[in-house]
Amino acid sequence: MRYLFVMLMSLMLAAPAFAAETPAEAPAVHHAAHKAKRVTKAAPVDTVAKALASANKTRVSVTGTIVEPVQGKKNRYVFEDGTGRMTVALGKKAAAAAHLEAQSKVHLTGVMVVKGGKEGVMAVRKAEVQQ
Repeated sequence: MRYLFVMLMSLMLAAPAFAAETPAEAPAVHHAAHKAKRVTKAAPVDTVAKALASANKTRVSVTGTIVEPVQGKKNRYVFEDGTGRMTVALGKKAAAAAHLEAQSKVHLTGVMVVKGGKEGVMAVRKAEVQQ
């Protein structure tokens, strides 16, 4: 009787280990859900009007003019193309590479930063002054 009891206890303890080794449906469902979260890289937005209507972290590539620097803010400018105006914030590398002045025609590349329902600001990663 004692041997039968020991054998049953060892089977009961080993059953969860065998269950963990067999493939289950849950990891496949998790994998499918993970694939669904991936976002394809879309073409960058090309106008100010589209950029202001876009979501956070949307890629933007626009051409227009610098209207004026924003008072009290370092490396922030008001940018305008034919469709509207928005505030742009130049990163350190972009600011060092391009010396911007009012009425400079530029091509800016970066992403939109939209926080808390406020109007978005373009974070500029690359600025090219055009002739």
